[in-house]
Amino acid sequence: MFRISAADFFCDMLMPRLGDLLSRKAPGIRAQLLDLVPRHHVESLERQQADLALLPDTDLPDWMMREPLFRSEYAVLARRGNPATKDLRHGERMPFDIFCSLPHVLFAPHGDLTAQSDEALAKVGRRRRVVMTVPVFSGVCRVVSESDLIGLLPLQLARKVQPVYGLDLFVPPIAIDPIQLIGVWHRKADTAPMAAWMRQQIFDILRPLDRIDLRGLAKEANP
Repeated sequence: MFRISAADFFCDMLMPRLGDLLSRKAPGIRAQLLDLVPRHHVESLERQQADLALLPDTDLPDWMMREPLFRSEYAVLARRGNPATKDLRHGERMPFDIFCSLPHVLFAPHGDLTAQSDEALAKVGRRRRVVMTVPVFSGVCRVVSESDLIGLLPLQLARKVQPVYGLDLFVPPIAIDPIQLIGVWHRKADTAPMAAWMRQQIFDILRPLDRIDLRGLAKEANP
């Protein structure tokens, strides 16, 4: 058994490929994805006895090892056919006025009504309208796909779910600092053969996500 503590982002970005890999190379290993408790990453890792946690870069105690994996930018999601975005091309930068006037759904496991993007907006004297929060990334996709709300998602996930949910993606009107994702594990498991092998397979799956950035999205609007 190999336990991974992570957000539901990794249901889409890791587990399908990991499942295929294990079925071919290591059918005897069972993998569990456990819900990561935001703001309590270390406690979550200890309490769930996870073998690996995937989380935003943060200060860690000495007994934890870390591995940088990929950086994630953000994309704006709107359903295809949203009347407020019908004149925008997929991949285009969303204007401030549209971004700030439309209602937003926010990924907020603790129910916060602001996030990193709101801090960036405040620096230029702008605000957005958050009218709903959901505790999982997949909830943002569902809400946007069936309403005129818009939302922000990590770009890698947005690109993957776009055709499934019938979404258009746009570059945010303001620069939002990317999040660095890392893998962390207990020092005592650093040399355990099975755990080390599993970590390497997971890292090999996730590292190519670092090549997905907003420049590629912008090129789709301006080929």
